Amino acid sequence: MKLKHSPASRDFHNMAVGKELHPAQADWQALARTVDQTCDHFTARSKQAVSSVRRRLYAKIFGKPGRPEDWDEFIGEF
Repeated sequence: MKLKHSPASRDFHNMAVGKELHPAQADWQALARTVDQTCDHFTARSKQAVSSVRRRLYAKIFGKPGRPEDWDEFIGEF
């Protein structure tokens, strides 16, 4: 399953579009599981590898290039 088409990704995207700013703990857990499954154990990577994945996640979700900090900003808005 691709991250962009995962239920967790759609839920977070819908929250962002709908301005619902407080995902539930279960939403965060579902997103973490999905990211770990999609990005080959994301949490076990080096800092450089994590930065690279954050940049790619941004590009996958928004369909345009971005910086790791852009992904952080998107996540921080929740």
